[in-house]
Amino acid sequence: MRSLVVDAGNTRVKAGIFANGRLILRASSSYDLLPSLGRYLSDVGYDGAIVISVAYELNDYILRHIRGGILLVPERLSIPTRYSLKTLGADRLASAYPFVARGESAIVVVCGSAVTVNVVKDGVFHGGPIFPSFDRLRRAYLSLSMMGRRLHPDSLNAIESGIRYAILGGVREVMRDVERRYGIRRKYLTGGCAHRMKVGGKIVPDLILLGGRMILEDLIQ
Repeated sequence: MRSLVVDAGNTRVKAGIFANGRLILRASSSYDLLPSLGRYLSDVGYDGAIVISVAYELNDYILRHIRGGILLVPERLSIPTRYSLKTLGADRLASAYPFVARGESAIVVVCGSAVTVNVVKDGVFHGGPIFPSFDRLRRAYLSLSMMGRRLHPDSLNAIESGIRYAILGGVREVMRDVERRYGIRRKYLTGGCAHRMKVGGKIVPDLILLGGRMILEDLIQ
């Protein structure tokens, strides 16, 4: 079986095709080029497709160009959880799903337009804090602090350093707290800015795609 998994973020679309559980093709595009990407993926061929989207306002547009795509809606799944599936982002669920499905424990940090810390203990999804991304917090802070003034480069550098350390420090503290409370030592990072998060743990770039593939296969069994 060939499975297509589409990870639709706020700015770009990433896609992967799996054959017999192995990732054989990766592709990405902007939303402007999604029609071309959809035609390319259709020509390559796949048997089923799932869309993991956080760009909710674009869902109809995405599904129009991904042939046979199923939109992942977390609340429609039956998984062991202590977190509301009605408010759970699809990317968070997909990244944690490999550990939920196997009954394992892990801390999964998803680094995208937001930075989420996701806790899975013995296959139960517990959720976790949501941090703003560095870029979003930087824009918000500067819009408040500048107020029509031009900031000196030293001030800009100081602000950017403070924001970076605030996010990194917050994520590190959460991970330490989770390790103490739950005894979880396995830590993973995924998402576009995972390489910027110097918080320990293994970077797995395709974790959301892998989780999406597992969800799709479970749905169509």
